[in-house]
Amino acid sequence: MKNKPHTYYSFYIILILYLSLFSCDIFNTREPEEPSDNATALLPQNSEDNLLTNFTSALKELNSVNYLNTLSDLNNSNSEFSFTPSGLVYQNYHEIFQFWSKEDENNFILNLNSKTSDNKMNLIFQNQKWSYQLDSTILEAEYLITIAHTFQVPTFYKGKLQLIMKKNDNNIWHISRWIDFSTHDSLDNITFSNLKVNFK
Repeated sequence: MKNKPHTYYSFYIILILYLSLFSCDIFNTREPEEPSDNATALLPQNSEDNLLTNFTSALKELNSVNYLNTLSDLNNSNSEFSFTPSGLVYQNYHEIFQFWSKEDENNFILNLNSKTSDNKMNLIFQNQKWSYQLDSTILEAEYLITIAHTFQVPTFYKGKLQLIMKKNDNNIWHISRWIDFSTHDSLDNITFSNLKVNFK
């Protein structure tokens, strides 16, 4: 009987230690996990405005997945995406753009992303003009691009583009054709097309 208090004391010590260890896993606050992707969330492309927003944000963030989602192919629409470069670039690099495809666009974005210092494209659209057709919508706009990199190619690009947007049977819009132009005051005619040649 003399050992009973000691036995109880040992039992309580063990119980307290056990509860302390057990409670650590339950009540301790977990550190929040960093998001795996900081990309802007895609808007539903049920309008031309949402499509343009997705297209612009994907280019600015050089996000290839979101970018490709804005371009048409036979899986999401009735036509393959096509890109027509500005005139002088087409003359000098005809072989590059002769069979330019959505896959080439993907390679361009991935390559550019890997070679920029901040993984971003500074892109501004100006003087937007919209034209609404029966089966499509056409956007014409001037653009200014600045890219931070250390390669021996320009960091500034300027020109004008025409985007032909079409919706599929589910009323989802995609860009089916992109036509690039140089403007009269484009510095040495350095356009988006040049950027694609430099980082193809």
